[in-house]
Amino acid sequence: MRRYIGRRIFQAMPTLLLLTVITFSFMQLAPGDFVDAMIDPAALTANSKELLAQQRAALGIDQPVVIQYVNWVGQLVQGNLGYSFVYKRPVLQMIAERLWATMQLGGAAIIVAVILGVLAGIVSGLRPYSTFDYVVSVLSYGAWSFPNFYLGLILIYVFAVQLKILPSAGMLTPGIDDFGNRLKHLILPVTALSVQFIGLFARQTRSAILEVRAEEYINTAHAKGLRPRRVTLRHILPNALIPIITVIGLSLPVLITGAIVTETVFSWSGMGTLMLNAITARDYPVVMGTVLAVGVVVLLVNLGVDVLYAVVDPRSRYN
Repeated sequence: MRRYIGRRIFQAMPTLLLLTVITFSFMQLAPGDFVDAMIDPAALTANSKELLAQQRAALGIDQPVVIQYVNWVGQLVQGNLGYSFVYKRPVLQMIAERLWATMQLGGAAIIVAVILGVLAGIVSGLRPYSTFDYVVSVLSYGAWSFPNFYLGLILIYVFAVQLKILPSAGMLTPGIDDFGNRLKHLILPVTALSVQFIGLFARQTRSAILEVRAEEYINTAHAKGLRPRRVTLRHILPNALIPIITVIGLSLPVLITGAIVTETVFSWSGMGTLMLNAITARDYPVVMGTVLAVGVVVLLVNLGVDVLYAVVDPRSRYN
């Protein structure tokens, strides 16, 4: 297992390097820079242009692109993501303050989506063409067709504006910091983020269950007189779990990046709002740092899924 994990980590290194190249390149292709965002072009004079050139030189953004990239990567290797042009603070410190909030939202949505989606899919797969199966199928297709930001706006209008039973924004009520208050603020954004994936996991789990049930060894198990419950627990579910884990693993990066959009809708103080504010202010060190941090989180999640896959199906360690 250690060799398998080490091999997966080694394989992730080129992906991480490519991520740094893409992130830096897109920032260079963006029009303007932080200095341009601070001034009014109509008020430029000869003296002000010289001062702006000095400001760019002080920030190091007047150097050739290759030099800027090498310097940035060199700082990354030392654990330094640079300093914010706007807030004059270390980018790593700003990300550390916001990352936990994003992990709370994304983690809660993952747990809800996996539990509800997989359970609904298991029941549908074990009772195909029943009333429950038809209801789950219709709801799954409907859930998957709803973008999370649009569903978030609907939830805010219904439960916060009309019914006034849940908060519409923020992580907690000012002056009230307890578990119950934080849980109330989690309900709407987690619902908006997880509904799509509940539908996806339910459909994929149902398909996996039906596929395994049609295998010859399942018919043989029934023919030997094994109880249906034993056949389900010992043969159907373990074998159906392999494609389910694959689907969940492929969906996790989308779910994590979707959390960034959901944060904006619900004013959640996480990586999403930090990135949006940085893009607006052209605070490129913060933008590159947040994109890189999200990419690293996605790589770590994929590594965890690979390890889980290897535990469920040991044959994958040798592929």
